[in-house]
Amino acid sequence: STAAPSPPSASSANKADDDHALSTARRILLSAPPGQFDLILADLRTLLMSPSSPDDNAASVAPLLSEEWIADTRRLYRERTGSVLLHQDGSGGSSGSGSEGERCARLRSKMTAYMSANYNNYYNSISEQDKDTSSSSSAPSSAFAITPKSTSPDDLILQTYAERVDMHNFQCASWYGTYDVQVLSTTSASVRGSVMLRSHAFEVGNVQLRSIRNFGPLTVSARQQDGSGGNNGNDGGNAEETDWADAVLNQIQRWDREGVQTSLADMYDNHMDGRAGGGGMLKSLRRVMPVTRSRMDWNVGGHRLVRTLNDGAKKS
Repeated sequence: STAAPSPPSASSANKADDDHALSTARRILLSAPPGQFDLILADLRTLLMSPSSPDDNAASVAPLLSEEWIADTRRLYRERTGSVLLHQDGSGGSSGSGSEGERCARLRSKMTAYMSANYNNYYNSISEQDKDTSSSSSAPSSAFAITPKSTSPDDLILQTYAERVDMHNFQCASWYGTYDVQVLSTTSASVRGSVMLRSHAFEVGNVQLRSIRNFGPLTVSARQQDGSGGNNGNDGGNAEETDWADAVLNQIQRWDREGVQTSLADMYDNHMDGRAGGGGMLKSLRRVMPVTRSRMDWNVGGHRLVRTLNDGAKKS
């Protein structure tokens, strides 16, 4: 006769539960908003405490999240979000050698001023405004890296990252840009890239945004010294461009402003809120009352009239 299969042991069942818990914990940590990885990790450490044996009591428990597991998850989180740039040595990436090193050095020489104008000054200006009310805010952080592609000596990878974590005012955000640059000549290059935005606001409710925008490829050329010519007829960059690096950075600046910031403003003003005459998706959702299913009247004048009549009735 065939013996019946033995039921799974308690140890194997516990291991399956632990593996599921670790997988869930990793997904939670990898989706952590900027600056909140360690806060979420502290909560998970408290929740995921595994007894060393079935006979252990509550006072004798071993952490399910090992230091090795935490280090690997933190490394993966930094790589996916771009925050790994903040933890590099500050050199701006590998320089390469020969023509690769020259191109990296050329682009790197302009990146410090570019980051200051487009990231640091903006975040610092916000910090100055909030200095009196947000003493617990962390310092704004930004970094960049330039590395040559191993597959082509003419291609460079430019990465930019900036974040601002303001837990006192219940908001945090990050900006991560990755661009492939192919140098065509001393005055022209081909560029393509993407920008990933992450933000979290939690003063009233809990709202997170994660948006990715892709751009290019596009060939750009440096403007002439007298300001004539231009980047394929595009305006909005600096008036003076001397080489391919200037043209690339000006094009990235246009993408940042027109492709990301303007699109977000249009989405909030038109499609969600409806203030600029758009559909007002969020407003249309808020109009339906949860209990009566009746639509909310957004005419403020009507509500004021009802209040005035009620006040008059009370006085009389």
